[in-house]
Amino acid sequence: MQINSDRPDVAIEVVQDGTNVAPGYNAYSVRVYFDAGNASGPVLYTPVVG
Repeated sequence: MQINSDRPDVAIEVVQDGTNVAPGYNAYSVRVYFDAGNASGPVLYTPVVG
């Protein structure tokens, strides 16, 4: 995964699209959203730190 090599200091959270997540900013976390109907498919949104 590209995120691991670019930012080894962040935790990656894989989330199904439509899942409620706690609001807030965390400089050491990245959420990666995917389609619940196709878990092996592409990422839906560009992952960002926070």
